[in-house]
Amino acid sequence: MYKSIFLVAFIAMLATAICQSMAPTNTPTCAPKTTAEQENLKPNLQVLNYALTLEHLEAAFYREGLKQFTEQDVVNAGYSAQVREYINTIAQHEAVHVSTLTTVIQGLCGVPVQECKYDFGYGNNFTTFLQVASALENTGVSAYDGAAQMITIKSYLTAAATIATVEGRHAAYLNFLVGMMPYPQAFDTPLNMTQVLAIASPFIVSCPAVNNQCNGVAATNSGVCSGNGVCSFTVCTCNTGFQGLDCNSTSSAVPSCPSQSTTVPPNNESGDDNSRSGAAQVVGSLLGVGAAAFAALFV
Repeated sequence: MYKSIFLVAFIAMLATAICQSMAPTNTPTCAPKTTAEQENLKPNLQVLNYALTLEHLEAAFYREGLKQFTEQDVVNAGYSAQVREYINTIAQHEAVHVSTLTTVIQGLCGVPVQECKYDFGYGNNFTTFLQVASALENTGVSAYDGAAQMITIKSYLTAAATIATVEGRHAAYLNFLVGMMPYPQAFDTPLNMTQVLAIASPFIVSCPAVNNQCNGVAATNSGVCSGNGVCSFTVCTCNTGFQGLDCNSTSSAVPSCPSQSTTVPPNNESGDDNSRSGAAQVVGSLLGVGAAAFAALFV
């Protein structure tokens, strides 16, 4: 038992060190970019803002959970009091991810997305909170795996990889807490942006207008996605026959962008809980999407 506690504590300390070490010491100066430079930055900014969208969600999730659940609540739910300490460490990691990604995006002359308003649906149940946490962390790992191919700046690819591995440690620990295999398979399942945002969107109630942009163009602008697609949460979903980050190139073959529509986060200001998925549904959705994506790798 003591070996297990020591191991988890060691992993937590190691993860914190990794997070701190990946923060940029010299933030790139935001200077006017040539057209070529702007085009080169587009995929990187898109991925960075996409990652920031997920990190905001995770950071808020843990921050709100720690405010709600006391150490006694954790013990009453049947867990060791130290579990709350480890959750607090995870929360610190996510906060560092948010601040680091925000700084990097600003350094590239991008506009960082902001934190949204969320409803995570775990109520007063700490076990359900852990189940949602596990689903979010596993989704985060698959999100970084799927987005890595779009990063063209090597230093940022390395930074993204260091975040992905820490998210994997979070997922393994949380899987163990909820009775799942900490490391269920030899390869993680990469998910594309549309798949990940569809999983995350049930938690999102509303977001600042600045978040709804694609490559610096507002979603409401007629020229967004080159007029050949729909922008939702920094991702262009292209019309049939178009492809690319901006849907700015034609294709006689099947478009390379996702064919499924991005789920638009519902505005649940009215409190309509029927439009929100519960934690159990989200976990099921995660496993279902993951299995389909994994099977597709072998087609």
